[in-house]
This record gives sequence, C-alpha cells and structure tokens, in this order.
Amino acid sequence: MATDTLQAWVVSMNMGLGHMRASHPLQDIAYGGVHLLGEEGFSSDIEVKNFRKLTKGYEFISRFKKIPVVGALSFSMLDRFLFIHPLYPVKDRSKPNFQTNLLYGQIKKGLGKAFMDKIYSEPLPLVSSYPMPALIADYYNYPRNYCIVTDAEITRGWVPKHPRQSKIIYFASCGRARQRLNQYGIPDERIFITGYPLPKSLLGSEDLDILKSDIGQRLHYLDPGNRFWPLHKLNVAHFLGKKNISFKKERVLSLTYAVGGAGALAEIGIAVAQSLRPLLLEGKMKLNLVAGRKRE
Repeated sequence: MATDTLQAWVVSMNMGLGHMRASHPLQDIAYGGVHLLGEEGFSSDIEVKNFRKLTKGYEFISRFKKIPVVGALSFSMLDRFLFIHPLYPVKDRSKPNFQTNLLYGQIKKGLGKAFMDKIYSEPLPLVSSYPMPALIADYYNYPRNYCIVTDAEITRGWVPKHPRQSKIIYFASCGRARQRLNQYGIPDERIFITGYPLPKSLLGSEDLDILKSDIGQRLHYLDPGNRFWPLHKLNVAHFLGKKNISFKKERVLSLTYAVGGAGALAEIGIAVAQSLRPLLLEGKMKLNLVAGRKRE
C-alpha cells in the first residue's frame, strides 16, 4: 500500500462500550475504519452467527439475573467463569484456565480464520481493544500485534495460552493492569503503561493543553474539602503548569454513569442517583445517566 501515513488494522468487539470507545481515538490511523470482530464483512457468516449467539447469551443472562433465585444463580455461574483471584499474595498465575482453553479450542477449529485472511491481505500492524483479536492473531504468529488493555483489573483471558512465547505487545491502562499481566506470564519488556486512549479533542496540541487544563479543573471539583491542594499544589503545578491550576468555578461537579446495551450494571446507576439525591436537589451536582440501546 503506497502511503506515507501511519496506518494499522484497528479492531474491537461488540463486548462492551469501554472496548469500542478505546478504539475510537485511533480512527485516524485505522485502515478501512475501525473493524469489529464478529461483524459482517470482517468475519465469515458462521462466525457472525456464533459471535451473535455469544453476545445475546451474555445479554440474556445479564437481564435474567433480576429474576429471583434462578436468575441470580445463572449470573453467579457467569461470574465464576470470569473470576479473578486476589492480587495479593502475588503468585504465578500463568497456567491457562478454563476460559483460555475454551477459546483456544475454538481457534483450532477455525474461529477467526476469515479475520486472519483479511488482515494478512494487507499486513499492517494490528491494534486490538479487546483481547480476542490479539489472541487469534498471536495463534497465527501475526507480527506487530498490539493489545490495548481497557480495564484496570483483568482476567487470565487477556493473555495467550503460552504467554512467554507470545509476541503480543500490551498497552496497559494502569499499574495494576501491568501487575496482572506480569502475574499471567507477560514480561515487562512487552508491557507499556499508556493509560486509556482519549480522542484528540480532549488532548489538544502536542503539549496537551486541553488535557492539562481539564485535569487542573477536575482536581478542584474532586476536592471540595480542600484537603488535596494544600499538600500537592506544587507537584500539580510542576506537571500541569501554573496557569492550569487556578480554579475557574465555571460549573458544578458533573458525574456521568454509562451502561451498555446488555444493561448488566444498570442498577448501580439507580443506586448512585439515590445516594446523591440531596446534592442533586440542592443543585450542587449534576448526574448524567447514559443507557446504551440495541437497534432492534
């Protein structure tokens, strides 16, 4: 492909708003746009059907859990499937679990083959905001394979079956995510702590002028009791610049809680609204509740 601009395959999955949001800031380099594994045009017809069954199954259990006894039991089984061991005491947890073995069994049967044929037709770097595309590509020894870790806490399912032989480069959201990757067998040289991807509109210039200004204001809103600033003002000024730490008081504190189409954690939004009710009625705070919806 004759172009001087940086381009890559940018791939996500319809498995949660957070994963797809992480791919959005990379649209400028996304070859052919941001692709979704399991969607038409990027997967075989059989794979599309299987992925849709997987998504619908998760959504059904997420909604079904509200039914007394039976629903709670079904969701607890799913929760157990995604169980994460306590971080401490630190142990080697690189041994593949049921979740990993199940996925690799499907990959051996051909899961993701159409996806691999597609990206091998134009062998650009692959950037995934969900682990499955990266794991499939790693199975096929695809070079320049990068995975954005969108979560602060992750399961063993983010890591290949044989992590020390893998070539996946991970962009970790925070130090804890890096610790988990280490625990699952990924060495430090294949982990970079980058934070969560943000769109350019929230970053500004190369000096990050918009981001620094926003962080400076946000730190004031998050410290109504003025306990943080007397202790850390000099440090904040060093990193953000003096002009960005003066409180403008242009608005009240705003909090946004968003849930995806599955609605798995919708009840948390209700609990948040109830707990913040006095502040909301007094006009000292604003709450935005965002609910994802499905086209059908």
